[in-house]
Amino acid sequence: MANDKNKNNELVSEDEPTAEIELLVPAQVSVLVEEQRPTRHEFDPRVFGRFDQRSTGERVRAVQVLIGTVAGRELRYPLFKDCLTIGRTRQNDIQLNAANVSRRHAVVVTDGDATRLIDWGSKNGVFVNAQRITEHFLKTGDVITIGIVKLRYECRLKRKP
Repeated sequence: MANDKNKNNELVSEDEPTAEIELLVPAQVSVLVEEQRPTRHEFDPRVFGRFDQRSTGERVRAVQVLIGTVAGRELRYPLFKDCLTIGRTRQNDIQLNAANVSRRHAVVVTDGDATRLIDWGSKNGVFVNAQRITEHFLKTGDVITIGIVKLRYECRLKRKP
């Protein structure tokens, strides 16, 4: 059994396997975490497929909301993030527990002043202004039908303080 010294001048036996451990500083760790995080294109290509060109201008400050009546109550669903899911289960951002609504029914994607509605592979379809769509850029006043639920899309400019 022969002994050698490693680069730290410690005795190491040839029979024992050695492994070098590299310590990462916090900056390196954050880089690794960023590289391992799936991109939004890996999330679901149907959602983000042709929406790669981001607007380079200033973002328009606007309030975007879906307004609808469910079980006799008027409900307002603010579009509070860039990608909102709509469906029957609790895993969705907007849960519509109504007839003919799929578990994963639709997705609303917002980028700057463009808001797009995408059918997420639902069985009963998504309708905008009584026409079935697979993808549609929304305009103020559009009426969205998901199952038996009707929602109206509204986009209003925010008031300056």
